[in-house]
Amino acid sequence: MGERAFETIDEILEGVVAETDDEQLHYQLNSARQLVEVARDRHEDLAEAVDDVDEAELRDRLAAMGYLD
Repeated sequence: MGERAFETIDEILEGVVAETDDEQLHYQLNSARQLVEVARDRHEDLAEAVDDVDEAELRDRLAAMGYLD
């Protein structure tokens, strides 16, 4: 998922918050926005980790974790 996708999700959630006066809904939507931020951070961390690893080492790590046969 690219950076723009995270931004779009956050913008949609922010817009819905602005359109309602329901405090419970605000809480739930703002919680969702926080989770989007966590996902964005994890995505960035993963992208940096992949950039720092050569392809052979990455394949070995993924195989060790069971993602590759």
